[in-house]
Parts: sequence; structure tokens; C-alpha cells
Amino acid sequence: MEALIDFLDIDSRSRRIATEIWPLIEPRMGDLIDAFYAGVGPFTVEPERTAQTVEHLKTTHTRHWKNLFESRFDEDYFRSASLIGIQHYEMGLHSKWHVVGYARMKNELSAELFRARLPRNSKAQAITTLNKYLALDMAISLSSYTCILIE
Repeated sequence: MEALIDFLDIDSRSRRIATEIWPLIEPRMGDLIDAFYAGVGPFTVEPERTAQTVEHLKTTHTRHWKNLFESRFDEDYFRSASLIGIQHYEMGLHSKWHVVGYARMKNELSAELFRARLPRNSKAQAITTLNKYLALDMAISLSSYTCILIE
């Protein structure tokens, strides 16, 4: 994970900006997570099990993203990101839907930051930081797909 953090240039400035981003995007997270699961294509496992898992993931995902934007890059965060990827795999969510679902969320969150009452330069920094954090999160969660497929 440290190599990814270094590659994405997530430094102390990024971490400070991330903590400022969370209060701006938190009010939208529930709706965006609902839209993610409503729009990511068909699941291949039984619908009843998927519905229960999705309800659990909505709560888990919000808590997970709060930890992400608080820059809690510890074992708990890594485990949480990996577990979300594993649960998506077990639900039958193809990795392509995982990627485009994140892209859609990124677009919505970027628009939210663009509408925020921030100076233009601050908006640009916030969107750049958002991109770094979502790339990190997606890389970790998608790595679970790869690990499962290799086993």
C-alpha cells in the first residue's frame, strides 16, 4: 500500500485536503452509494443474498470512505478495501462494473466539490486529491479480484 501512496503522491498536503473534503461530500454519500449499487449491472448470485449484502455494504462503504478521507491508511483500512472487493466478487459483480461504478461516483463527487463554496485553486486541489484517493481505494479493492482469480 505504501508504494501506491508514494506513486500517487499522497503527502501531508493531500492528507490535509482529504480531511477537508469529507465534510463536503459526506451528505451525498448515501445517495451515491445507492446509485452505485443500483446502476452497476446485473449480479450473478441469488437476488435475496445480493440484496442483503448490498444493504450491509451501503453502511460499510460509508464508514470505509470516511476512514479513507481521514487518511487512515492502516491495516484496518486495507482490510476494509480488500473486503469490499471480495464481497463485490462474491456477489457476482464483474470488475468492469466495479471500475465504471467508481468512475461514476468520482464524477458525482467532483461535481459536488466543484459546486462547493471554495476558491478556484482550492477546488482544483480538492478534485486532484479526490482522484488520488479514489484511485488508491479502487486499486486495493480490485486487487482482491485478482487474488481470488489466481487462487
